Amino acid sequence: MPTYDTDIDDTDLTGKLVKIRPTYTNVPSGVFMCTGGFGCKVGSSGKVFGKHLVTGETTFTRRHWIEGWASKEDEALAAHWANVPLAKLNL
Repeated sequence: MPTYDTDIDDTDLTGKLVKIRPTYTNVPSGVFMCTGGFGCKVGSSGKVFGKHLVTGETTFTRRHWIEGWASKEDEALAAHWANVPLAKLNL
């Protein structure tokens, strides 16, 4: 099981790949591309809008539901679950 760099507190999440805690999602791999929202801002705790890489669903998560940065292994797992090549996930 990979370890996650959880130091996201001092970073704007817009345009970043993160890993959502399994408790807060039923999407395999939990890899989420952040696209905006108040929760993307440094020091906030609001909603983070974005897209689940596995399902392509555009939705939101909350900043405190994020486990940390998505690793390369997480990205590969997302491609496997989505049944598409990694290059086609629009990272």
